[in-house]
Amino acid sequence: MAHMLEIDRSGRASFVYNKANGNPWHALGEPFEGGITLNDALTAARVRTATGVPLYAMTPSGMMEVEDSKAIVWPNIDNPDQYDVLGTVGSGYEIVQYQHVAEMAFALVGAANNDAVLDTMGLLNDGKRFFGFIDFGDVEIALPNGMFDRMYKGLGFITSHDGSQAITFYKTHIRAVCNNTVTAGLNSSRSHVVAVRHKRNVQDNLRDVPRLLQLAYGGDESFTEMIRQMNMIENVTLERVINRIWPKPQGEDATDRERAIWNNRFEKIINLYNAPSNAGGYGDNGWSVYNTINEYLDHHMGKDAARRAKGAIDPTSLSAERKRVAANAILEMV
Repeated sequence: MAHMLEIDRSGRASFVYNKANGNPWHALGEPFEGGITLNDALTAARVRTATGVPLYAMTPSGMMEVEDSKAIVWPNIDNPDQYDVLGTVGSGYEIVQYQHVAEMAFALVGAANNDAVLDTMGLLNDGKRFFGFIDFGDVEIALPNGMFDRMYKGLGFITSHDGSQAITFYKTHIRAVCNNTVTAGLNSSRSHVVAVRHKRNVQDNLRDVPRLLQLAYGGDESFTEMIRQMNMIENVTLERVINRIWPKPQGEDATDRERAIWNNRFEKIINLYNAPSNAGGYGDNGWSVYNTINEYLDHHMGKDAARRAKGAIDPTSLSAERKRVAANAILEMV
């Protein structure tokens, strides 16, 4: 199942979505019209309460409790009296209920729990992971060449009860309806991601999320302004931006191998820049350059796709820092 949604014995998926924004590709879940409150969405998505319990192992001396570990359990989707193990974690792991993460997502965008801002919500991997998407609508950006670039904006959120996913909030233009679209949204969010691990100080760290995301429902003026400024910069020197991130090897100390690596990278980025998804379709401007650098970092740099994906969702990663360097280099040309 490519969608990875939790499915019960009858074939019903633990997923809800706003029908007004279109049906998901997998045609699963419960549609709603005219908005839905947070509590109703949590009920429709069949979000349950997780509990930490002692972990035991069979040894030659009999059953013994495993120190510094615990199991995370919650009610089975088909039989609430039976509990499923979602994961085993260390004793320092703090359970943050899915409902609390959703409530915080609403608070981040300035919405009350009874406001109709939610677009999608669901459970993945038999309930081990939980995701949602709050839709901000779309913004139309005028490009210098007379064309328009339409950006769909929203807040995605995802977390887990098996230790595989930190509590993560991210700005994205990709609607979350399954595992693949959640991953794509994280990869496309560039540096607009805040992740908080399930440690003892998790509640204190969660208080910093609004400041780090600088988000408000109905708009992201700073990001939109950055797009506008980048679109105003025509005939950007792409090589200048590349050199800020990866300085070109020069001088007697530069080896042939270093020069070859730089030239190969430069050629790849130039080809991406000229593609229809960048300058080939939207003109020679700063926004095309910025998108090209992000596309290269998220999808083409190196051979390790898992490492690229991790770097794309970690705001402290080298990949995120390179995106910030690119943005600053472009905006300096205003």
